[in-house]
Parts: sequence; structure tokens; C-alpha cells
Amino acid sequence: MSRGEAMREKVFKEPEGGRRAWVFVLIACYFLVETVFFREGLFDKLAYLTFGIAVLGFGLAELVPRDRTGLAGTLRLGGVALMVMILVVRAVQLIAPAG
Repeated sequence: MSRGEAMREKVFKEPEGGRRAWVFVLIACYFLVETVFFREGLFDKLAYLTFGIAVLGFGLAELVPRDRTGLAGTLRLGGVALMVMILVVRAVQLIAPAG
């Protein structure tokens, strides 16, 4: 099995559901509550909101029916893409001179 096939099998695996899904949903709720009540700056709020939505995508990927592996994989990939995107944006903000 090649590396690409192993990755595809892991990303598009059958959703497990149960406890794992609810852990992701609770973590997403934490990020969303943190966004609404405790973050001051716009960029901080956007970062926390984006992470919350990404983690919610992981939780929803585990809650879809077992025969919907394509949808689950898409939600997982979307969550990873959102996290990478916001990390790049935050890194650029830290590197760019404040002006």
C-alpha cells in the first residue's frame, strides 16, 4: 500500500461516531464560547471562530451515517484546510510590521 492510499484510507474512513464525535463537538463549543465572550480583537475572534468551525467539522464528520465516507472525508479535509489557512494568516500578521 502506497503512502497516498494509506492517507486516503485514513481520511475517508468510516465515521466512528459516539464518544469521539461528542469530544470534538464540545471542543468546538469551547472555541465558539471563547470567541463570543472572551476575545477582544477582531483577528483573535476570527482565529478562534475558525478553529471552532474546523473542530466542529471533525465532530460532524464522526456523526454522519456510516455509509457516508465521502462526506466525512470532505468534512475532515475542510477542517484541516481551515486550520492551516488561519495559522498562515496569523503567522503573516505576526511577521508583518504593525503600522
